Amino acid sequence: MTTNLPFFDDVYFEPDATEAMGAAFEKACRSFNGVGQSDIIREIIAKGIIDLARNGERDPDHLCKEALKALGFD
Repeated sequence: MTTNLPFFDDVYFEPDATEAMGAAFEKACRSFNGVGQSDIIREIIAKGIIDLARNGERDPDHLCKEALKALGFD
């Protein structure tokens, strides 16, 4: 079963961008130190990373940091 995520519609990223985005997403999720995240938290993280990547950001650390800021973390 797949989930349709509306923020992925008509989005394409080069391999280097998807690698950076994946690394940022994993780092952001690990920052919760094993505390489970709900689907909505992971979705907010992913959306933040995607939005930044759409604007050209490719640094995984910066993508992670900015995505966590959207959740109120510094």
